Amino acid sequence: MNGLVKNKKGVGNTIHKMDQNKMPEYRKKLSDILKGKIERGEFKPNIHNSWRNTKYKVIIDGVEKKFRSSWEAFFNLVNPLFSYETRRVGYIHKDEKHTYIIDFDDITNKILYEIKPASQETLEKNLDKIKAATIWANSNNYQFKVINDEWFKINYPKFKYLLDGQPEEIRLKRNLRIYENKENK
Repeated sequence: MNGLVKNKKGVGNTIHKMDQNKMPEYRKKLSDILKGKIERGEFKPNIHNSWRNTKYKVIIDGVEKKFRSSWEAFFNLVNPLFSYETRRVGYIHKDEKHTYIIDFDDITNKILYEIKPASQETLEKNLDKIKAATIWANSNNYQFKVINDEWFKINYPKFKYLLDGQPEEIRLKRNLRIYENKENK
């Protein structure tokens, strides 16, 4: 092991030598740096991706893409030209500044899409995000739409075939089966 790496482990890490009174200031500085990178699109957090079974891979136009949810993966299969998690909008929640990474951007038609279960739309944090995205959209000649369970009820039966042959086909179909059109079976 090279000396530089060895010195940065455990008590050899300079963070352990820092005055404990300066730690909050140091943490805030690091937090501000990371928030700035997220806001500028230089970093995409993957907090949900570390949870078991929450990454979904699909192939779109010969390129493997990873999504945080089965809903997002399926929505992008149906709408392959939409860009995923590229638009960032600042918002305030409980007097703190945050960055909202919107799920999809249809640049051609100037529409932002957020994929969200209807049961989650009225949570305070999500209302703050929706408000900020709507203001941004109105200021930039865009529309903002929330895609919820209703979209999947209508579109899953029509486009289920897009999952055939996908790397996560079985898992995606299992997760989306609640949107099967029972009348056509």
